Amino acid sequence: MTKRTDEPQREAEKTKETVTGVRFLTDPGYGTGIFRRRIRLTHGADNVLAELEDDMHAMKCRVAHDGHVVTGVEADFHRYPLTTCPGAVAPLRALVGLPIDISTAELFGGGRARSNCTHMLDLAWLAVRHIGRDQAERCYAIDIPDQQDGTMQAILLRDNQPCLEWRLEKGVITTPGPFEGRNPLRGFTNWAMASIEGDLLEAALVLQKGIFVSETRQILMTAGPLSEAEHKGLAGVCFGYGAERITTAQRRGPGRHDFTDHPERMLKFL
Repeated sequence: MTKRTDEPQREAEKTKETVTGVRFLTDPGYGTGIFRRRIRLTHGADNVLAELEDDMHAMKCRVAHDGHVVTGVEADFHRYPLTTCPGAVAPLRALVGLPIDISTAELFGGGRARSNCTHMLDLAWLAVRHIGRDQAERCYAIDIPDQQDGTMQAILLRDNQPCLEWRLEKGVITTPGPFEGRNPLRGFTNWAMASIEGDLLEAALVLQKGIFVSETRQILMTAGPLSEAEHKGLAGVCFGYGAERITTAQRRGPGRHDFTDHPERMLKFL
């Protein structure tokens, strides 16, 4: 029996290559929902609590300070993708002693980004920035409808007000302005830290990370051991995938909470 010539193409359509270069099986339900991420920053007497929830994560980070330096860091991994993720509380403690006016580039530099949990370190960074802000609470809301024909619309609200909205065509921002022509998943962070600052930099990196995580809606990630392709392609990208622990890491289930129809449930850590 002659094999159909279109079978290789049909098979390729069942997988999705992520920005990391690793291929995963595609989720047949993709295209009808919305990726949502919520972040809340709240001042305490001598600390800031940063909270995050999205499809794949539910985390809290409390950064204590004396008005000059970080004096303590607490991390709560409520929901997370890999069994190895909670161990990232150890490298996070290295933030103790850092000045609260540390630059974004310095906080993420020196290999710190890869040695930590990406999302917990982001929360710590946002908490440190909020220390010096004369605002009791700041909230971010990200909504990214599933792509249609390679087109993505990524929306960021800050304190319920429009902050950033990017239209992307095949991964590139086409919205006029300082981000036009940039791919949020290719060299964006270094460019942003060198080119913009203040609240605009904060907002851009918050939205950029939301776009990164929204990719997970396109793929099926079942509970259990990681694949050999993941071992080879993802080793060292963050704490959970650290080269020294990736062979023992397992994916937890259920893999995703879909907030498409229930954004009101977010940041309740149900």
